[in-house]
Amino acid sequence: MRKKSLKKATILIVLLITFCRLSAQSNQPNPYGEKYHDRDLNALKIVNVIDTAGFMPIKLTTDLRQFKAAILQLSDRAYNQINIDTWSLCSYKHEEYFQIYNMYYKPVKRSYYDENCKALIALMLIDGTIKQPR
Repeated sequence: MRKKSLKKATILIVLLITFCRLSAQSNQPNPYGEKYHDRDLNALKIVNVIDTAGFMPIKLTTDLRQFKAAILQLSDRAYNQINIDTWSLCSYKHEEYFQIYNMYYKPVKRSYYDENCKALIALMLIDGTIKQPR
């Protein structure tokens, strides 16, 4: 009987700790406010940024036409997830991913990155340079 109550208490403590961690993460202030709440991120916006940034894929393929074709063929569901991921990374990991982008790809100015953060991070996600946030 005592083992059961100890086991229940342990499970309860683990659940409580997990809940507290999740609450603490969700309460982090977003330093960029609503700036990256663009719900209309789509293939055409991303492809346009490829051209203006001089982006060249390095992991998925080195063929730019093939890369653009892959972007244009992604499903609406994929873009919904990309929109969520890019919002999170632009809002909470903005500086880190600015540095990563400029390490792997043709460097962009801070002002360009700030304006096109979601599309640039989407390109890195699709290319495989970075992974989805957990």
